[in-house]
Amino acid sequence: MGNLECYLRHRPPERPRQALVHKVLPSVYGLFPLFGHNPGWNSGEFPRERSLRADVKVVVRGAVATCLRLAMLLALCAGAAVSEGGAQERGNPPQLDRVPKRPDAMRFEWVREGPADKCGSNCHEWISARGAIVPDTGREFEAFARTRDIAGKVVVLESGGGAVTGGLALGRAFRRLNMTVVVGRTTMLPADPSGEQRATYTPRAICASMCPFVVLGGARRHVPPEARILVHQIWPGAARADSMAAVYSAQNVAAMLRATSEMARYTVEMGGEIELFDLSMRIPPWENSRGLTQVEVQRTRLSTISAPFAPPDVDAVSAPPPGVLPPTGGQQALVTRWTLVGTGAKRGVARRHPLTLEGEEIGSLLVTITCGEQPLTMRLRYWETRRLASADDVVTRAVMGLGRERVPLAIESSRAVAGRLQSVANATVPTGVVAKLLASNRASVAVGTLTKSKVRTAIRLGTTGLGQVLPQLAKECPH
Repeated sequence: MGNLECYLRHRPPERPRQALVHKVLPSVYGLFPLFGHNPGWNSGEFPRERSLRADVKVVVRGAVATCLRLAMLLALCAGAAVSEGGAQERGNPPQLDRVPKRPDAMRFEWVREGPADKCGSNCHEWISARGAIVPDTGREFEAFARTRDIAGKVVVLESGGGAVTGGLALGRAFRRLNMTVVVGRTTMLPADPSGEQRATYTPRAICASMCPFVVLGGARRHVPPEARILVHQIWPGAARADSMAAVYSAQNVAAMLRATSEMARYTVEMGGEIELFDLSMRIPPWENSRGLTQVEVQRTRLSTISAPFAPPDVDAVSAPPPGVLPPTGGQQALVTRWTLVGTGAKRGVARRHPLTLEGEEIGSLLVTITCGEQPLTMRLRYWETRRLASADDVVTRAVMGLGRERVPLAIESSRAVAGRLQSVANATVPTGVVAKLLASNRASVAVGTLTKSKVRTAIRLGTTGLGQVLPQLAKECPH
């Protein structure tokens, strides 16, 4: 008896509002994101430039609710299918309780770059991590870490994926030890006359399945353009060869949902974009794995540094969006009101605000007003960081509204940094323009932008607190 036939035999009397459940049952297998998986090879890439509205709760909530409602029914049908297995023409279904052995389990090895006459005194050292991720991989790395001081060092990672639990444990171990994680291949060289065996690094490597999520654990992350990043749903390893024929018990469903929830939480915890989780959960095990484009690699924050062996304090971006605000008052500025920040020549008033598009938060912005270089002038400056829509996207125009005045801003810079578009613009205005703003009964501060991809934003900040702090700043400006 198949799952659908079992359901039809045991279903309760139909009610009009239950008809939808019967329609969706044949596609129930597509609801289950799963454990370990077999990385396929895509012949091409499929760029996706759309923005994502889903956060962790939105992405997971629908699948969790649906799967929990059907779990008991699937367990009943699974038992019937097993008991009547001899009558099935499909043969023996895969047994999910059998855990396949992985002779290619990941190994960790400390290596030194070679040949010695090629790199001389600038030979890099790193940890080679290559092979399948098994449930004990995290613990094995912890044991390896106790053999030497590896905190802050580079890990060169190459893996076709494996166990979810082992991958998450390994990623968290990388983060605790402040590791730089680089996707690449380590190739051991023949031993030299002294017996020392060195290695070479090449960026041409595959990182598939759980591997991209392990990469997220790095405090600094480098994914070279030559690397292939492949993703798809997690799935029980024993069932991936014929996932439609496998029998899934309630325990299997519960374990899958728990693993899916863990992955979503881990993605956000490590500072990655939830889009990486979403892209993975869309690809079932019977399709080839999906290769990520370079834009997607940057946008999902898989890569945060531009070179594999960059110093630990260079270009590190492991914190979640909206990104790093400028040092001049950026972190002290409030979202709820204008604030007096900085000292001396950097004294100014500042206001932070979410950058939204049709209600969806795509980044953050900061506006500062400081004393101008010339008497009776004030300098306006605008910073923003937003999700990158395309590799070549930039902010082309920016204008600030001060009451009735419209002040065009000159674009200082607009470029992609660690998967985010960061832009700066400024203008110098007479002090009288700001004075009119405070004197107006309908005072407002607003900022509008236009990008190369024709995306327009318009944010009204308001003037709460500005009447108190701006006069204090004006007293300190040259007259």
